[in-house]
Amino acid sequence: MKKLGILSILLASFMFLTISVNAQDENANKNPIPNQTEQQKKDIRKIRKEYKSVAKPLRAVIKELHTIHDELMRKESADMKAIEDNIRKASAKKVELAILTAKMHQDTRALLDKDQRDWYDKNRMDRKKKREGKRN
Repeated sequence: MKKLGILSILLASFMFLTISVNAQDENANKNPIPNQTEQQKKDIRKIRKEYKSVAKPLRAVIKELHTIHDELMRKESADMKAIEDNIRKASAKKVELAILTAKMHQDTRALLDKDQRDWYDKNRMDRKKKREGKRN
């Protein structure tokens, strides 16, 4: 019965993640970078596609490590070594994702002229502020 509950939660989480990723893809071009050339559009799409192909499985690993962490924390007798190892694994994966994300942003910025970079940086900060507002 416990496995069925966990499986149901994982399935629901996967469905939610799929819906939110699709929504992000649909929203990706609602506010495009101004004055892009066709080559810039093509190159940025390529950068994003490469990023997503690596980031998506990495996020899945991080999510699984969080699930394992929750399970370890709920056990009657805590195995601190296992908890610590799991935290270190999750942290390493988060760092890997942060580096990958920074690389994608820098690769994208490298394709833009000064005005486009200024717009891109400002727009990125505005999106970050909106996300932080939703968390509070």
